[in-house]
Amino acid sequence: MKLFHSYVLVFFLVYTTHAQQNIITLPGITAVKSINDKVFFAGTHDLYGTELYVREEQSGGIKFLKDINPGYASSSPDQFIVFNDQVFFIAYSPDYGLSVWKSDGTSEGTQLVYGANDSNPQNLMVFKNKLYFTTSLGSIISTDGTLEGTNVYYQADYSWGRIATMVKDDQYIYFTENGRTIYRDDGTARINFLGPLSWEDVYFKNIFILENSIIVIKSATYDNVIRVYSINKDALGNGQEEEDWKLIKKLDAPIYGTQEIGNFTYVSGKLFFSFRTNYDNVSPTDELWICDGTEAGTKMLKSFEWLRYSYQSEMNMFFAFQGKLFFRSGESVNRALWTSNGTSEGTIKFHDVIITPPYNDQRIPVLISENKMYFSGAGTDDRYNAELWSSDGTTANTNQFFDLEDDGGSFPHDFSFSNGVLYFITSKQFSATLWSTLPTADISLNNSWNSVIKSGSSLSPFYDVAIGECNTSDILIRNKGLEPLYLRNLIVTGKDFYIVQTSIPERIEPGGSTTIQVVFNPVSANTARSTITIFSSDLDESKYVVNLSATPSTRAATELCKFPTYGFTKRLEPVEILSPIILSNSTITEEQPTGTVIGEFTFPINSSFILTAGEGDEDNQHFSIDGNQLKSKTIFNFSSKSLYSIRVKAISQQSESERSIRISIINTSLGFIRGECEPTFHGMNFTYTSLEVNSNGHLFATTSDGRILRSLDDGQNWEIAYMANNFRLSGISFKGNTGYAQGKNILLKSDDAGASWFRLYIPRSSNYYFRDLAVFFLNETEGYIGTEEGEIFFTEDGGRTWETRHEASWNEFRSVFFLSKDKGYATVGWGDLLQTADGGRSWSSVDLSALGWNTRVRDLWFTNDKDGFLIGEYKFYVTKDGGNTWIEVPAVSIGDLYKIKFLNENLGFLYGGNSMIYKTSNGGNTWSQIFPGILPSKISGIAQSSGNLFICTNSNYSNENARSLAVSTNEGTTWSNINYFPGGNIYHVDFTLDNGGIIIGQEGVFKTEDNGLTWNQMVTDLSNISAMNFIDENTALFVSNGNIYKSTDGGRTTRNVLTTEQVDQYLPAGNLYATPDNILFSVSWYAIYRSDDQGETWEMISLNPGYYTQGMQFVSSSIGYRIELFGSVEKTTDSGKTWFEVYTRDPQASNPFYAIFFINENLGYKGGNFLERTTNGGISWEKVDWPFYEILAIHFQNENHGYVVTRGGNVYETNNAGETWETIFYASNTLTDAQFINHEIILVGPNGFVARMSTSSITPSIPGYISGPTLVCAGDATEFYLAVNSNNGTEWSSTAGSIEDHNEYIVVNFPDPGVFTITAKHFNSCSVSDIRSTTVMVSAAPNTPIIEGPNPSVSGEKNVVYTVTNKKEDSRFLWEVDGSSKTLPIDNKITIDWATQIEISEIKVLEIDTYGCRAYGNFIVELGIPLGVESKLWNHVSLYPNPTETDTKIVSENGELLFIRILDTLGKEYFRTTLYEGEEQPLLTRQLPSGFYLVEISDGIHTITKKLIKN
Repeated sequence: MKLFHSYVLVFFLVYTTHAQQNIITLPGITAVKSINDKVFFAGTHDLYGTELYVREEQSGGIKFLKDINPGYASSSPDQFIVFNDQVFFIAYSPDYGLSVWKSDGTSEGTQLVYGANDSNPQNLMVFKNKLYFTTSLGSIISTDGTLEGTNVYYQADYSWGRIATMVKDDQYIYFTENGRTIYRDDGTARINFLGPLSWEDVYFKNIFILENSIIVIKSATYDNVIRVYSINKDALGNGQEEEDWKLIKKLDAPIYGTQEIGNFTYVSGKLFFSFRTNYDNVSPTDELWICDGTEAGTKMLKSFEWLRYSYQSEMNMFFAFQGKLFFRSGESVNRALWTSNGTSEGTIKFHDVIITPPYNDQRIPVLISENKMYFSGAGTDDRYNAELWSSDGTTANTNQFFDLEDDGGSFPHDFSFSNGVLYFITSKQFSATLWSTLPTADISLNNSWNSVIKSGSSLSPFYDVAIGECNTSDILIRNKGLEPLYLRNLIVTGKDFYIVQTSIPERIEPGGSTTIQVVFNPVSANTARSTITIFSSDLDESKYVVNLSATPSTRAATELCKFPTYGFTKRLEPVEILSPIILSNSTITEEQPTGTVIGEFTFPINSSFILTAGEGDEDNQHFSIDGNQLKSKTIFNFSSKSLYSIRVKAISQQSESERSIRISIINTSLGFIRGECEPTFHGMNFTYTSLEVNSNGHLFATTSDGRILRSLDDGQNWEIAYMANNFRLSGISFKGNTGYAQGKNILLKSDDAGASWFRLYIPRSSNYYFRDLAVFFLNETEGYIGTEEGEIFFTEDGGRTWETRHEASWNEFRSVFFLSKDKGYATVGWGDLLQTADGGRSWSSVDLSALGWNTRVRDLWFTNDKDGFLIGEYKFYVTKDGGNTWIEVPAVSIGDLYKIKFLNENLGFLYGGNSMIYKTSNGGNTWSQIFPGILPSKISGIAQSSGNLFICTNSNYSNENARSLAVSTNEGTTWSNINYFPGGNIYHVDFTLDNGGIIIGQEGVFKTEDNGLTWNQMVTDLSNISAMNFIDENTALFVSNGNIYKSTDGGRTTRNVLTTEQVDQYLPAGNLYATPDNILFSVSWYAIYRSDDQGETWEMISLNPGYYTQGMQFVSSSIGYRIELFGSVEKTTDSGKTWFEVYTRDPQASNPFYAIFFINENLGYKGGNFLERTTNGGISWEKVDWPFYEILAIHFQNENHGYVVTRGGNVYETNNAGETWETIFYASNTLTDAQFINHEIILVGPNGFVARMSTSSITPSIPGYISGPTLVCAGDATEFYLAVNSNNGTEWSSTAGSIEDHNEYIVVNFPDPGVFTITAKHFNSCSVSDIRSTTVMVSAAPNTPIIEGPNPSVSGEKNVVYTVTNKKEDSRFLWEVDGSSKTLPIDNKITIDWATQIEISEIKVLEIDTYGCRAYGNFIVELGIPLGVESKLWNHVSLYPNPTETDTKIVSENGELLFIRILDTLGKEYFRTTLYEGEEQPLLTRQLPSGFYLVEISDGIHTITKKLIKN
């Protein structure tokens, strides 16, 4: 079963007051069609290709309908058309190629309508309650929408050609055969007549149906000769049609000239077209013509200059609207939108807008609906950035409808319209988005500079913030839609980030907004990171994530952060203003049973609660209220709908109150449920990608399909240490007992010398990946990762945590190599070399120009901090100075070398394709070439164990899938294969042996004894082996060149037991079959040979020339069946001694059959291009209604449960006796044989394909490290990450309480201090992994620090001590003092030398505990002015009244100009002015909030501060 996977939706802007929905963004969306409340579209998924999806507007859910072309391949649904309230379309299936399908919006209702091999249906057309289409087989097919009602409506004489054209009007369908005969059909009767006969060398081009006439265009020599013919419709059927055709226009190019005709468009009974000329010595023209079926009415309307050498410079994009022609004009008139009413005077420019399709898409991006047209348009000043436009047919009302993309055009296309809603697609380089114009809430975020913050983007708004300081940044949450936006909650993670306010509004009206203030308060020097996650009712971006980062300044703090009295917060809950109704909880986990209690209502007055009608009541029917409890009445599913709205009324004797409430559905794992194991397929045709030895000398290999293989006996036997499930692994390394293996977006670790492995979480910025990770570990714990996005991560604890050393950039890291924690190199892009001296934080290019032109780096290796080696594009280089200079090594010929590996400082190798190895035993001073001579010849890994050298090799061509492991016991002088898989084409399989099996391929017979991990050739004395049968481990029969051979030693040696000379050279032996008691049969197309002595002797028991036996099966020792090529069935009841026909095929039958299977003597199946069933022992057969094609094998385990395998690579399963079938596997490969063993299926085919389906339990690997903080503060909402295991679910638990599961991570709320455990385990349908856990210690924040010390004190006093008396153990303190000349902070004490001339000061302190939890305290000190110290400035300035409730006045008796400022205790300025001698001014303190303020007075040299109290 396929599950739809969520994708991050793109952010968008609204240009006008219209609203729109971003329905979904995928790697590709190629077609869309809406019907009523459903919208169908062809969507591309990374795993499943391009297939059919549907969205139901009522639920908002998106559903994957059918994997028509199973697996990674695409069916690419296209040419959607609505018929009988269903969508019909053309899609590619592996059984039929292009075929016609239909869908009603359900998986069951997505069905095949028509399929025939190589038919390529086209031109879907609805006419008189039937759907018609043409095929490349020369037929017209009609259908009522059912498989049974689909018939050949007309079959052309294939020798004359195919159906050239099919068109219709209201009464008839017209179609042409061979361009000569024209047919007219009203669905019940058909007439045919000849088209216009022309003895000139002209050919049929097209046919058009006008109101009263039929137009035929004929042309020759690339349109250089054009003839336009017309016939009156009334003349049809009189037998004189050929003479009744009139030539109404001849258009001939001169000898030196060319011309083109096109853009045919029917408008109001007339035909418009364009005609372009390029004649010698005449300016090229681009002409608009019209034809009404008469000679006089076929004329040119307008001629434009044609800039023929400019791309798409001609007029195009013709379409009809409101009885007029509209078109995009040519380059000579700026490609503007023009219109024509059919007259020269009425052919005019309509608007400057340019109709612009997406790049390389020549379809017209226009939709006409409800008297409006919608199109993709661009302005003349920005013609390459098209957006959605609309028009009612007037120039004044032709405007841009949406601006969907703020950084380039969106180029909308593939429009569909139903129920007043427009649907369309926009595309980017790597994604496409489906939109609708349904009104919706639309969340948008802006920063302090009013720049848009996109979901998923990174923001660094905090600058120059020292440890202990605060810096704030405003984020504006806006609703740009036409529906109210409901906020669910807001969560901030990261130790140093907080939110100022305590709540957010529950509802933001259209056009409204609310502001949150984010605070950064660092308490350590490390770069801090945070995520802000906003959950809302926006259907497109219900989870809006913003990533924050900030690096503290290294300077000393100038002002400590002052926390508000309520403290900063990490989580905001929505509050509905004006409503006192409270619901204790507003979330419910999906899939909970009905009647689940969601929460309890409270109201200030004792009340009863009911659901009521009104705004927000749309989902009342899904809930009930029992007393004060809100309960569910529906089993909710997050993927169908994630947010519900109810309206509640509280009723008491004194009052009533109403409130609308939003209920959120939590998307979470269902937990581990043990049941039957689901079938899984594992290929055996993997290739080796690397080879390594651990500290114990054991060999390890990684593979192309994600396996880590381990051998404990020098490669003789292997076992699977890890299976990454189709995540390619590319490399493996060991540091002591710790191992690391990497591949495409995957990093694995082992802490037990490779015995077991688990996946590590990597904090990548993107989930899209195409290349392998670049990984290098210096030792067991310190390592680096480079990504294709240009990121560098560093770990010093073995991958438990990662530090981002380099943010995403243009660099695409291919490999990294570090000489130390600081110095390293990297290859990027196409082979450029970079270097770093600061541990990957910054990189600079290494200039290799001195090495010659085009020196691209293939690989790099250093044996120490001086000696390094580099494989360039054409040469090999060494360095002796740490990479400063490089010297060519001419003795090494690069060729196909691409890897360097040193096993120690002296022993190193260069290796690659064409069996090339260079070896050094002296640290690279000299190199010698080794010739292993092993096939296949591409060396992918090399290792040394027990003194022996090992290499693993693959084919140079990826589709061959050959592989080998070879050993040399003499330092590389000679080599021998340990195991070898041939790849190539595989024809037959037999896996009946314990733990292994046999395959026959183009290279011979190969055997595995470890389920396909290793293979070795057997039966080396025979060639062209075509069949085999193993009686037991030792006894086997083989057919070679038509002879039968027997082996009694497991295939090592054979002897001949039947030759063609013994019987007839024209009657060779063929496929081998056996009864349950091993009576053997060899069946060819002509004869049957039988042996009842385990193949020692044979007799021919049947000779029937022309009776081509395709299969044989025995249901018991005596009863068996065989099937003939075209479906006849024979039966035996005497163990195959005699056969009689129970079913004789129709002599005209031409459909071949390839397989037969009987469950018992009566119930059986046979298959070919379809499947048939018998219930009477083969006497009669009925067709199973399912679209099979080329059935290769059939097998039923019982009457209900069975499988069908097709040559196209599909495996189908039924659990209801063949009534319905489900595709459970697609091989992406043609198949040649299949074998069923108990609950397993073995499949083989070309390109070395071998796969095994098994339902046995595979225990998931233990989860990797849980990534997240281990020390947190009470009240924090904290994220914990785990590397995603795509083939398993994850079950989380927490002793702290609530968990919010967001698929790729969880958020845990820690309300109280304590020690808590977070655990995770992987599970599949029938097994569960071991548990991974992490311990989290939660600390309560320190109490508000209490500062004690002298108060009041005296200005200018020295050595005054102040102490925090309630310090928390092991806390540290940051101090700040206003107006001091000298301070000495020591732990929780500070010694102050007070400055002179200050009246008041504030002591501030920030206490930080060992967890990073913090608390702020302050202490106001009043300072007296001692005698003899008062200055003129102090005495001559006064404030009154003080304290004050109104405006305070300031008076100066000083002769100098004074500068005045009013500040609060945090330094925020409220007011400033200037003051002259004798002047009195009001300070406008009336408007200030109540509190304590400072009045700063300066004469430009000296500054004093006076206190001001505002009541």
